[in-house]
Amino acid sequence: MNVSLPQLDAKTQVKPAGFWLRVVATLIDSMVLNLISAPLMIIFYIVYFSVILNPNNQGSLESMIPIFITMAIIYPIQITLFFLYYGWCYKNKGATLGKMVFKMKVVDVNTGKNIGYGKTFLREFIGKFVCAITFMIGYIIAGARDDKRGLHDMVANTQVLQQIN
Repeated sequence: MNVSLPQLDAKTQVKPAGFWLRVVATLIDSMVLNLISAPLMIIFYIVYFSVILNPNNQGSLESMIPIFITMAIIYPIQITLFFLYYGWCYKNKGATLGKMVFKMKVVDVNTGKNIGYGKTFLREFIGKFVCAITFMIGYIIAGARDDKRGLHDMVANTQVLQQIN
């Protein structure tokens, strides 16, 4: 089946980015995000182990309050950092670091242009949440479709393209 692709520019030839290359790009992005969030996780584990290993704590809910407070502070910061990483990369470069390795771009299906923060939120948070609650079927369908769009791409009206020239 022939798929209609968004046009990036007159010289650039593209094809839908393959499923497995997208998986590897996601793994690269996961490593980048783990490096970015490592200082926050170190803080969390310092608090966690200081509470857990304290011999005066008897496992009461009250003794766990420092852990809950730390989580309440760190997780929103971490989510914000993830959103800024994806949002800035998509808006300014058209791709995250993982996708850049394979000459991929995430584009608006209608315009062929880079997506902004709004579509990033739809794609990375709403769309991927929907994929997760469908037992990852939302991702798997990308491998079966000719245009290689997953459910998260359809939610945000995006497509991942790979440069072939």
